[in-house]
Amino acid sequence: KNVTLQYSINDWENATALEMEILNNRTCRAVVPGQAAGTFVSYRVEANDVLENVLVACGNYSVKYPSVLNLTVIREAVYLGENITVRGYLTPPAESLPIAVCFTSANESKQVMCYTLANGTFTASFKPETIEAWNVQAKFGEDEFRYGSLSSELTIRVEEPPLLVKYSLYIGGGIGAVVIIGVLVYWRKSRG
Repeated sequence: KNVTLQYSINDWENATALEMEILNNRTCRAVVPGQAAGTFVSYRVEANDVLENVLVACGNYSVKYPSVLNLTVIREAVYLGENITVRGYLTPPAESLPIAVCFTSANESKQVMCYTLANGTFTASFKPETIEAWNVQAKFGEDEFRYGSLSSELTIRVEEPPLLVKYSLYIGGGIGAVVIIGVLVYWRKSRG
């Protein structure tokens, strides 16, 4: 016969009642007006049928904030053996929100989970084992208060290190050996 929807945005201190539209014998509809992000809405539906049966259903939902996920690379090119490191931030900020950072190349993909700090920032690193271009993108799934979001995709080049960098340990060891030999020769000549 009739259906009433009551909703509250202040934990039932005040409530607003709406008559629901009866679409057929089993379906009813009403629209709760849009509320500001961060609002927690509680509702109660009471339906009465011709036999004087009463059906009551209760529930709640939160009005979510839209979220924005930004991502930046520390260096656009790294040498093989170094980490690709990215930093980002999620707005609105909150602590300990999970962020999935996906590093993808033509032949491989690696997902790194990290968590936001209180100011919404996060950092993720990955050490690739191949020389090629890697794309990186961050994703926030969503939670009770924020909708999910996806960052823009960035590209990082992994390059072969220059000879000087690649063989710096050997070059440094060779120079060190020459210096030690030179000191020993000088010491022997000065004693004799």
